[in-house]
Amino acid sequence: MWKNILGSWLSMKPGFTKSNPTSATEILRQPIFDNPSVLNTSGIPLGFGGTRDGNAFANHDCTRVKDLWCNVEKDWKSLAKLGMSYHKNNRKSKEDIAESIPWRPDEYTL
Repeated sequence: MWKNILGSWLSMKPGFTKSNPTSATEILRQPIFDNPSVLNTSGIPLGFGGTRDGNAFANHDCTRVKDLWCNVEKDWKSLAKLGMSYHKNNRKSKEDIAESIPWRPDEYTL
């Protein structure tokens, strides 16, 4: 029941327009969870899919794209750099989150 209510609420925020970021800075500021542009494989914003998608990342304060992106390497940070174990759930969550983010900061200017 709450999933439907939350989905409706997310799509009807007054004054909110969903637009793609136009620079790397805007991308890095994007939240990973509760972002209508960052969806899981079911088309639901990460964190609201009824599963624990990214729970470990949220617990490690990885809540924005900038927390996962390495500007030096121009790629997603490894689990070691995030201070997380290489547990299979963490590896899978990292892959799922990275695939869900529709932008790569290195493709835009700062």
